[in-house]
Amino acid sequence: MHPASKVAVVVVFVGLAGVLGYIGMEKTSTGFELVDLTPDDSYVRDFFDIQESAFGSVVGRLPTKLYFKQLEYHEAGVQGDMVETADQLLGLQTIDQGVGLDSWHLSFTAWAWSQQSTWGPSNFKPSTYVCENIREGLCPKQFLTGDVVFYQALRQWLSSSGQRFLDDMRLNDARDRILSSRVSLSHVVMESSSSQVEGLVTSQDACQASAMEPKPFVSSYPYIYFDQYRIIKAEMFTNFGLCLLATTLICLMVLVHPLVCAVMAVAMLMIGMSLIRVYGMLMIGMSLIPYDWYVSDPI
Repeated sequence: MHPASKVAVVVVFVGLAGVLGYIGMEKTSTGFELVDLTPDDSYVRDFFDIQESAFGSVVGRLPTKLYFKQLEYHEAGVQGDMVETADQLLGLQTIDQGVGLDSWHLSFTAWAWSQQSTWGPSNFKPSTYVCENIREGLCPKQFLTGDVVFYQALRQWLSSSGQRFLDDMRLNDARDRILSSRVSLSHVVMESSSSQVEGLVTSQDACQASAMEPKPFVSSYPYIYFDQYRIIKAEMFTNFGLCLLATTLICLMVLVHPLVCAVMAVAMLMIGMSLIRVYGMLMIGMSLIPYDWYVSDPI
């Protein structure tokens, strides 16, 4: 073969491989579709089809929890920070404002304010935070304060209209301190793994921006898989590169001949790029294991 032809073949081959490899890396996605595990003719497949046609999504909205711990709940400043953090979370595009916030703290504060004569007007302190996303009428204007009176009111509320919130807080044995608590929100429908990662990251960032110490945090069972989606693609490329490097070094030590080692390294590189192209062309989503959306997480 003429030298010019050899150069042309190599240039075309490398160029085509590079373009297809780039396309493969860009098109390779993460994710897991429950419907992929179901037979074409099955009740489960029919259920998923009806669910998607009726509600626009197979998985629907994802409930999540905002957790607080080791706080002086009877202080007005702490309660204001709780309201502000929840309000900022509710303002995220990945949080469903239509579902809103289900908060023991807002419910308790409204109940206590409706009985201010019982708990003493002097025990209420005004809120300095103006809500932006919590529905009008739910944002508290006054907080019940005072170590003793706060927990007296809390115990009475939990034994009456606040019973449904018992699972949203953990009290000490004497029931005069809240050890940890949580409020409930809901994500919007997040169909793709990229939107799920965005929902995870923006929620975590909002908690880290809070002035509270220790920082609040959001948690939902599927978050561990969303975090997988955040790192699995980069980890795949890193692992492939390390395997290629290790194989090349072993080849240099065993075969010694540099040209043979170079040919082998290029061949392995091309195999890897071909696999990546297959991922991209077939739109295969990378995921470790499926998950159950309905597993509840203890406080």
